[in-house]
Amino acid sequence: MPGDLFASTAAAWSARPSDPHDVFFAQVVEKGPARPDAPPAVALFGVPFDGAVLGRPGAREGPDAIRHHMARLKPWTLDGGAMDRTIYDFGNVRVPHGDVAAAHQATESAALAILQGGHFPVALGGDHSLTFPLAKAHEGRVRKLGVINLDAHLDVRDVSGVPNSGTSFGRLLDLGLVPGPNLVEVGLRDFANADAYARKARKAGATLFGAQEWIEDPRGVLLHAIEIASRDAEGVYLSVDLDVLDQAEAPGVSAPTPGGVSSAQLNAAIRLIAQRAPLIGADFMEVAPPLDRDGTTSRAAAFAVMTLLGAMK
Repeated sequence: MPGDLFASTAAAWSARPSDPHDVFFAQVVEKGPARPDAPPAVALFGVPFDGAVLGRPGAREGPDAIRHHMARLKPWTLDGGAMDRTIYDFGNVRVPHGDVAAAHQATESAALAILQGGHFPVALGGDHSLTFPLAKAHEGRVRKLGVINLDAHLDVRDVSGVPNSGTSFGRLLDLGLVPGPNLVEVGLRDFANADAYARKARKAGATLFGAQEWIEDPRGVLLHAIEIASRDAEGVYLSVDLDVLDQAEAPGVSAPTPGGVSSAQLNAAIRLIAQRAPLIGADFMEVAPPLDRDGTTSRAAAFAVMTLLGAMK
């Protein structure tokens, strides 16, 4: 049952505006798992786990920090007006911190419970190893899955022993869960990836876009990415590693990297993907509050999640 898989996070949504005309997201988000008979909706859930991180730990605190900043945001957009979508916060997945395999199994089980209820899962991480079980939960539910990864790093490393935060997309390719020609990685940085793994990704048929290409031709790159990931696919999964942002805008991540995009560019990309791609799930990873500066990264992640929620079809 969903209630056994998740811990309550209702306290994270306690913010209330002082102005009677303001509405905070905390007032409209539904606290707790959806009822079994509830119609399909968006399902937020946190995965507070960073036991597989390659770099600096801290992302286990990401889900609650993102919620903290989302709570005070206003569910309104200039183009769409007030958001009227039903959004549940299922809570945080109960994950064992010392066991990567068990944490991944708990994450996949939580995502499956949400999908079986007909809901759209939006995961708040957590380290990037979690994208593997989150995407794997769609196995057998769609004939072909496409993936768009917005990230400074390829994360197609080979598994040597225990999976880590750099292996998710390599595992999806190696196990045939995502066809190489339907994997698109956008935002990659020079001097931050190994040649061997770039060759591995390209050999599998994946498409790689650098951050500079994105900056110079944002709409062209993103439309191309959407077309490639969606080609003959029944669904597209979106993964956002917050280190895709320039390190000035996202200091609180495991591996902050110069030369990235701005939060405005990231949000424009998320909006376009949400409007054009047949999305079936999404995650936002690697927010590490202990490494952050004045909540900069957590706040950027909160706006990115809200952008997705406001733009979805």
